[in-house]
Amino acid sequence: MKRGVFLNRLIYGLPHLMIGGQLLLHSSCRKDLMVRENDDHNTSSNNSTVDEFKTPLNIPKVINGGNLNAQYTSANLSSEFSTRALGYDQGGILGPTLSLEKGEMLNIQFTNQMGENSNIHWHGLTPPANMDGHPEDIIASGQSFRYLFKVDNRAGTYWYHPHPVHHTASQVYKGLAGMIYVRDSIEKELNLPSGDREIPLIIQDKKAIDNSLEYSVNQHEVIWGLMGDFVCINGVHQPFLSAGTSTYRLRILNGSNARTYDLGFSNDLPFHLIGSDCGLLEQSHALNALTIGPAERADILVDFSKQNMNTTVFLIDKNNYDRKLMKFVIEKEHNDNFEIPNQLSTIDKLNPESASKTRRFTLSDHGMMGRNQVHEINGKSYDKYRIDEVVKSNTTEIWEFDNTNGVVDHPMHLHGVQFQILERIGGRNQLTPSETAYKDTFLVRAGEKVKIIIPFGSDKGKYVFHCHNLEHENNGMMLQYEIT
Repeated sequence: MKRGVFLNRLIYGLPHLMIGGQLLLHSSCRKDLMVRENDDHNTSSNNSTVDEFKTPLNIPKVINGGNLNAQYTSANLSSEFSTRALGYDQGGILGPTLSLEKGEMLNIQFTNQMGENSNIHWHGLTPPANMDGHPEDIIASGQSFRYLFKVDNRAGTYWYHPHPVHHTASQVYKGLAGMIYVRDSIEKELNLPSGDREIPLIIQDKKAIDNSLEYSVNQHEVIWGLMGDFVCINGVHQPFLSAGTSTYRLRILNGSNARTYDLGFSNDLPFHLIGSDCGLLEQSHALNALTIGPAERADILVDFSKQNMNTTVFLIDKNNYDRKLMKFVIEKEHNDNFEIPNQLSTIDKLNPESASKTRRFTLSDHGMMGRNQVHEINGKSYDKYRIDEVVKSNTTEIWEFDNTNGVVDHPMHLHGVQFQILERIGGRNQLTPSETAYKDTFLVRAGEKVKIIIPFGSDKGKYVFHCHNLEHENNGMMLQYEIT
């Protein structure tokens, strides 16, 4: 077993850890079905029986504008588990998929019907600063705000979620999130699978506390991030999808607070990665496993055409003892002649010599040594009154994130920009296929240093960059930068 996989399983697979001389335990009370799943991946990869996956996959409705109302609601995560939750529609967790054309105006009236501040961050899009969902640009309970801006980004899979300071983790965890599809003429010419063969998959792990999804974290979870006992996809625990003998496009979002997944299929079925955070790659990559950190997205094609009728295929997490996440039942005869195009898109590589400045950021976890502040960037935590970096508009810069001496992985996200990754030093020591196109979030594992190159636009204003392990962000691992 590789050292990184072993350490990850050691860190995230155990119910308790000894940190700083203190034994940290998960003390929450779980529902029976959650404990069963936890037992499954501690014994055998095949203990989850086919019959357990009996709830149909929820497919969110698609809108192109209108209203999003953050509200208390109830959700049926399975036939056995109903819970209090948050959602953008009454009667269900999460929100609708927002489908937009490049060049179109995003026009959403947001209303906060909760008892705490909230807002919406358009993750991966590049709106003006006053529309980005800055942690301090909040909408109070009972108030509304219209988000209105032109979407001028590549076709891709983006998402939206709350971003109020100190409340992002709890609100996302309890159900406030949704996907965004941006489409353009380049993508349309490829004739990729569409309709009921284009499936959004929002993957989130949860834990049940007193029969609900009430958010509560202990010291262990502040350090490592919240790691749930069970996994939901589109708000459903152990869902199934009735599929046909054809190629499916799966748009995958890791919407978990902190967990990284290593996705694959139970029969080692290969799939093709065609896109990542900010749109299509240049060419597809054939894979058997895909690592996806919190807030990252993956656009994949999986071909079921050679599967026998009534075959069952599971989407699994190879990083967690092949835990089964979702079931595909191949039970429809399709005549599919789809072929993956040789060229998906064209990406102009940014030249490092065009960068006017290099900035360096050290990621640290000082709380391990008894300090009050756990996670910091350059020795600093978030301060709304302080601008940490000032960037000139219409310039290109290189930013280097150093986790060489860290003990915790950090998925780093920058608001207001899309960027390219130049290199990874240490750790995995190479870029992954999903890092060959534009990104907005990237995983810096412990022992790694990652360099990115960023073309800043003409929009001026204040943005943030932070770790998208949401417990780390809540705990202050976030700085501000201003474009002038």
